[in-house]
Amino acid sequence: AGSAACETCLVGASCEPDANGVYGNFTNSDGFYLFPAELLHTMPQSPLYPLFRCNHGNGLACLKGGRCYVHPETQKEAMTGPMCGTCRPGYAKPIGQPLELCRHCGSRTMNFLGLGLQLLTVFCMAAFLMIVNFLSDYSKPKNILSIILKQFFNYTQMATAVLSTGGDHGLYGGFSVVGIFDMVQDYLGFSSSAWVPEAGACLIQELLPSWGIQKVITLVGLAWFPGTAVISTMVFLIVKLFRRLVFKKTTHLRHLKTWLMVNFFLYIPRVNRLLLANFKCQTYDTSRLMLDPTVACWDRDHALWQTLSWIGIGVFSVGGPLLLYLILRRYEHRQLLGTYRVLRTYGFLFAGFEPDFYYFECVYMFRKLCFEFVMTMPGMTSENEEILGRINSSSVAFVASVFFALHMACQPYDNRDYFILDHIETASLRAILVTAFLQLWCLNTNEADGILHNTWLREVRNVICTVVILLFHLRFFWLFFYGIARRRIQSCISACRGRDFSHGIVKFVPDGLQLHNLNGKEEMLLKTLVSEIFDLHMQAKRKIAYDQWSGSLQMLCLEARRQHIENELLALDKVGNTLRSWREISRKLFHGSRVGLIFERIFDRMESAYGLVSKSGSYENSKKQKDKELEDLKIFCADSLNKILNKEFRVDELQDSMLSLGKSICNNKRIGGLGENMKVEDETMSQALEFYVGPLDMDEHVAIAIQERANIKEVTELRKEVDERQTECADLRRLLGQYRAQRKQGLGTDEERPVDDPRAERLEELEVQLKKSMEALSEAQEE
Repeated sequence: AGSAACETCLVGASCEPDANGVYGNFTNSDGFYLFPAELLHTMPQSPLYPLFRCNHGNGLACLKGGRCYVHPETQKEAMTGPMCGTCRPGYAKPIGQPLELCRHCGSRTMNFLGLGLQLLTVFCMAAFLMIVNFLSDYSKPKNILSIILKQFFNYTQMATAVLSTGGDHGLYGGFSVVGIFDMVQDYLGFSSSAWVPEAGACLIQELLPSWGIQKVITLVGLAWFPGTAVISTMVFLIVKLFRRLVFKKTTHLRHLKTWLMVNFFLYIPRVNRLLLANFKCQTYDTSRLMLDPTVACWDRDHALWQTLSWIGIGVFSVGGPLLLYLILRRYEHRQLLGTYRVLRTYGFLFAGFEPDFYYFECVYMFRKLCFEFVMTMPGMTSENEEILGRINSSSVAFVASVFFALHMACQPYDNRDYFILDHIETASLRAILVTAFLQLWCLNTNEADGILHNTWLREVRNVICTVVILLFHLRFFWLFFYGIARRRIQSCISACRGRDFSHGIVKFVPDGLQLHNLNGKEEMLLKTLVSEIFDLHMQAKRKIAYDQWSGSLQMLCLEARRQHIENELLALDKVGNTLRSWREISRKLFHGSRVGLIFERIFDRMESAYGLVSKSGSYENSKKQKDKELEDLKIFCADSLNKILNKEFRVDELQDSMLSLGKSICNNKRIGGLGENMKVEDETMSQALEFYVGPLDMDEHVAIAIQERANIKEVTELRKEVDERQTECADLRRLLGQYRAQRKQGLGTDEERPVDDPRAERLEELEVQLKKSMEALSEAQEE
């Protein structure tokens, strides 16, 4: 029956006359959903007219007259249920994209193939990072590839979060920028498979139709890291047993620890998303789950799964970073973070950070949870897409502001390459912060009179904001690539310009350092360097003494000169050093296996072909000269310091030396009387120029006791290292003896022929390393 008075047809409704020409009812139009009585959740706050804007598929899921999305290939309805948000059997949407349209599922074989590709992507990314970590020597400041890759992964996760806040802000010219970042995360293994994204959901629907997809992904999130740990441990034990039985070699447990740590860093965002999916709800007639709108978010059954998600978040997302922090804190309190064993095991976590901020990667892991959590906070939702976009943009902007302020206050990365790591992190956070605030500003100004009534003004605003956001993100990518290839870029630019970059000079003279033509960046780096030496003396000695302070500067210049000569040696033969570095990589990866021996023979032939093993010519003479000079600078004494008098250094060379020396820079006293006019200084005068820092109850005897305890720990680590290398040398000698005996019998002569075996060369290298380790051990024992 018609109404007595005329009423305006609702927004989103379709009012059409019936057969009698009476406007007695209405239905939904395209892009809106009208709840039928049987699906309506009876609650006091339910609206009078249950008509809502359709969010699934940007409104394409809901069709006029209560119909849902029809798949273009099958020409059948692919979606059903409240808000047309549930996929019918045979259709599914990617697990990480709950508002997408449902896609047609392929065959079971195709779905298993897609899931296999997804797991293969996960393994390959973890293996790639593991290899980069394995080949990185964190004791050398130039090895920053793994550190910058970590920053890139962190940036990708933050950018995806800030770009998926939603709302009609009108930026990016209608281009799906968030789709690009989603695709990047897919190929990095952070989200669904990039090849068959709906494969997992299709298999869940086919194999576990009565479970519900939200229950399955909760269990997957809870089992991800325990399952990874169990499988990785089993594989490790099998490999360890195989190497022990076949090659008579041991496999260190640190490789398993590092593998699990790399997996945790890489896939904690994925686990966060799986566990937080139970909290992604939107309010219509009641709060409904985005992933499956047939589920009411606050029903008793779903509350159980939300509780399990909270437990998983507490154990993995919060407890995991906390556990890693406690492990690093334990080693830091024992002053073992800089030892070889800890660097090889946990260096991936703390390399690149200042000593006082060794734990900051754990903070960044917690930051990943914060960016995901603020987008799914219970109660912070709305069925209005514009309001929801404002809520999400405000939340993300708040989190980005907090961590940007924390970063600017702490500046946690060390100062290698003129603060490049801090600059990359700053550029990353600035890009995220600017993106969040400009998106929020555009959403808030959409209702302004000028924007509402002037389309051109809206377009100008959108273009300007898009360009600003793009520039900030391009700056991050420029610093990212520049940080990885800084030295190569500089050498290429120098070659094009025909001259080297102009640098300020620090000159080593008998009475100190002379500074020449330092620019602003070099002055800042030098001031920071001096401040760090000051801090190291405060931590190690609890006092600042003139002779020790000056000795640190002398030691710094001596180490810088040593590193400069080593770089010159590498530059003498770039092709040969490249082949030798490849040889070293193959040794690390294959370590005496049959494949390793094949690679050794290949590299031997390549070196012979290029004449790199020649013992004559200018190269060999220059190499001998450099080797002798390097040997002369090995010991900190007056003779070695006299050899570097009036030498010039760049500030970044001194900074690299500082990072290499670490706390050992505080162990030497100043050597006076350098140069031609050698004067013997009054030692009592130099010893009097000192003052104590720190607590008043800290005297010199307590400081010495602390240093002795640290030395004892260092001696213990060195002894373990010496024992390991002695064992490896003994095994290699035995294998070589057996090989020579077999070769002798095969030749049928008593005369021993020379044997060209790469293991012999490896044995020589190990013996050299063993000698150095024993020398370091004896020096530490003397101290």
